[in-house]
Amino acid sequence: MTFYTKTQLRPLINKDLKMDTLNRWLKRIEEWTLYDFNIGVPTDSKAFSHGQPVKRKVYDESDIKRLKKLYDLRVNENFPLPYAIHKVFLTEEHFNKWQKGEWDKKTEWEKLLREAQGVRQE
Repeated sequence: MTFYTKTQLRPLINKDLKMDTLNRWLKRIEEWTLYDFNIGVPTDSKAFSHGQPVKRKVYDESDIKRLKKLYDLRVNENFPLPYAIHKVFLTEEHFNKWQKGEWDKKTEWEKLLREAQGVRQE
């Protein structure tokens, strides 16, 4: 699997996408949804600290696919950013709840934690 840096990611989504816009989108995705991007070493890392490659947020092919869809919804179809992010980064069930005003990130996160703890205790 190939991991890309944010700088490498931008032209893969669209050459006209500004870096400030991408930064804002990535921040909002993690603020508004349960989606987290990976932390790791980019495939062709050039950043080293004390002889070791530096870990940072990295993006894979599935992230690129989602971000391209976000770009299409936001730029080409002119949907509002909150709608586009939730449409792409939530499950269909959670998106439908979000549209009805019934989805809350904190509540869903707590539910996932309870389910994970229940699995561990069994």
